Amino acid sequence: MSGRARQARRGVLVVKTIDLSIDMMLRGQLRYLHEHGISPLAIAAADTGRLQSVAAREGIRSFALPFRRKPSPLSDLIGFVRLLALLAALRPAVVVYGTPKASLLTALAGVMTKTPVRIHLLRGMRLDTATGLLRRVLLVTEALTLRLSTRTIAVGHSLVRRCRELGLDTTHMTVVGSGSVGGVDLARFGPADPATRRACREHHKLGPETVVVGFVGRLTADKGVDALLGAVKRLRDGGRDVVVALVGPDDGVAGLTPATRADLGEGWVLRLGELDDPSEAFTLFDIFCLPSRREGLPTVVLEAWAAEVPVVTSDVAAFDALIDDGVTGVRARVDDEADLARALEAARRDRDALVSAARDHVRREFDHRVVWENHRREYAAALREATGAPVA
Repeated sequence: MSGRARQARRGVLVVKTIDLSIDMMLRGQLRYLHEHGISPLAIAAADTGRLQSVAAREGIRSFALPFRRKPSPLSDLIGFVRLLALLAALRPAVVVYGTPKASLLTALAGVMTKTPVRIHLLRGMRLDTATGLLRRVLLVTEALTLRLSTRTIAVGHSLVRRCRELGLDTTHMTVVGSGSVGGVDLARFGPADPATRRACREHHKLGPETVVVGFVGRLTADKGVDALLGAVKRLRDGGRDVVVALVGPDDGVAGLTPATRADLGEGWVLRLGELDDPSEAFTLFDIFCLPSRREGLPTVVLEAWAAEVPVVTSDVAAFDALIDDGVTGVRARVDDEADLARALEAARRDRDALVSAARDHVRREFDHRVVWENHRREYAAALREATGAPVA
């Protein structure tokens, strides 16, 4: 009998394009899954310097793949070959993937290596902000990924509806609980104590009356950074004492408008870069703003709710489903600077009511312990389907 025949399929492999995605989206959840029956569990992604530390923190194995976030045919081909070899060697019963590039390549590699269960975590639709040929290519890519996957977990019901509108097959698509991949750690992202908040503001030389509008994410046009800075500039021109604090990588700055790139150098824009602990960001914020052109179910909104920071977003479909306008947050028309300025003013004015309703909502629906357990049950069912062995 061959070695391959003797080695039964077992466990779960999670594949992402880069390690940053795993670090931010699955912090703590991987350890929970591993310690509650989803074992062996391993991760694979491009290593930007975090992969091994993430694996050590979560108590699981890791494997580096030569993926890049941006299109790179040669590295993608090499990464695909390495992924095929990894799947053939590990022989996982279940493979899980959830970033655009990793999803298609892993789904295809999973089919070629006959991995029994292939789970696609659908977090958003990149094609919603694309046009022309690129949009058509992305639509075909998404359709192919769905076809190659044995099941798809969407992070929100709005994504399922959007897929149907696009004519995509949702037969094997589901939403786990109220949505979200990892929920939010309510203790870690709780409200900052007054002394810590005061010291943070003093460190950044901010007066007690200055309103800080915070943003967490990649500094890209798709995330609405142009509209955000334009809206805050309108408020400042109207005499408001308001600044912007930007947290996240700046790899999309080149795609912003010339006016926005110029404003990034102004004194009223605080560029804080990437933080080791994202929960620190909310200590500084008076309002959190995410005016994206497209989203799935962004965890950062849940984190803002847990930190008791009022939330302002765009009115894209994902936020229509997530946020009760005027109750748990304030929505503004996408790419509309004037309406976004209005929404920021409303969030400042109605802060206490917004924070109270949002706090109750996030505790009820998105506590990470509930979300993690919901996903554990999904993966346990997938393992039983793939192996026939009982999983607690």
